[in-house]
Amino acid sequence: DAGGFRHAGVHADSLALFKFLLQRRLDGDLEAVRDALRWELPPIGLGLLQDPPTVPDDLQDPRALELLAELRALLEAGVRVKVERYEALGFGLTSVPDAYLELVVRAARLQEPEVNRNDVLRQIRRMHFLDLGHTVRLAINLIEDKRGSPRVTCQFRSWQPFVALELARSLGGGGHSRAAGVTLVGTLDEVKRRVHQRGLERVRGEDGL
Repeated sequence: DAGGFRHAGVHADSLALFKFLLQRRLDGDLEAVRDALRWELPPIGLGLLQDPPTVPDDLQDPRALELLAELRALLEAGVRVKVERYEALGFGLTSVPDAYLELVVRAARLQEPEVNRNDVLRQIRRMHFLDLGHTVRLAINLIEDKRGSPRVTCQFRSWQPFVALELARSLGGGGHSRAAGVTLVGTLDEVKRRVHQRGLERVRGEDGL
């Protein structure tokens, strides 16, 4: 209800909120709904994480012009959130370049100054895993981090037990039965090729799963 929305720190009249909830397959899971409300990013942050990205038409902040110019330059260079789905195999992969992630953080701060990188990382994990729904056996998020040595945070979620965990272990990571991960050194493209192949092997059962 509206009071519940306000209690969760979200404006009850936010059309972005309702769009956010309607577009996700929460399957009546109250905890998932509460989680989505608790960590909702401002509209521009949510929009930029879509594939393809969107920007609110009513964005008035003059500081946004510089960011929008940067966004166009990144998109022209092919730098954006990329969501790949292989539904016949029950496999999905989302990759997020570091430069794009930093732009999302800066853009979201125009509307919510307290937003930080971890807020955006949580939103990426939530929205893209939920977007894939329960139709996939394995969902993967790859998030590049160029602060220091280039590395990639790999998040794995599976609806069947041990698929995510075994994939993480095969790459030197760990976690829980259905939610696991690992951080790998290398560029996003390098790590993506490696994880993509391992993920396909897992869902195809080539490793005995």
